[in-house]
Amino acid sequence: HLKAGTKMMGKGKILTVNTVDLTKEQRAIIAGRLCFEAGSQVGHPENNTKLIDGKIDGILSTRFDDKILYFNTTTEDKKLDLAYRESDFPEGSPRPAKMKQSLEIPARTIIDIPLK
Repeated sequence: HLKAGTKMMGKGKILTVNTVDLTKEQRAIIAGRLCFEAGSQVGHPENNTKLIDGKIDGILSTRFDDKILYFNTTTEDKKLDLAYRESDFPEGSPRPAKMKQSLEIPARTIIDIPLK
C-alpha cells in the first residue's frame, strides 16, 4: 500500500506518493498510470495535457509558468524535434531559449525546458 496525499497548487492539486521503498521501474509505472488516469479524467487518456509538440508518441508534456516538462512514458529512448510557435507564447510571456531544438529523452524519464 502506498501512502498518498494531496496539496493545492494554483487551481489544481498535486498528488504526493511516498515511493521511497520502490524501485526506479516501479516509480515509473506508478507515474505513468497516474498520468494516464489524470488524462482520462479530462478526456485525453493518451496525454494528460495538450501535447505541445502536437503528436501522440508516448511523451507527455506539461507547461508551467517557468518550464515545460516532457515525460517519456515508454520503455524506449526517444528523440523529439521541437519547433515552438510564436503564438504559443503571448507577447512578454516567458519562452524557451531556443524556439527550435531536438531533445533526447531516455526511457521513463522526465526532462525540463526552462522558460525565460
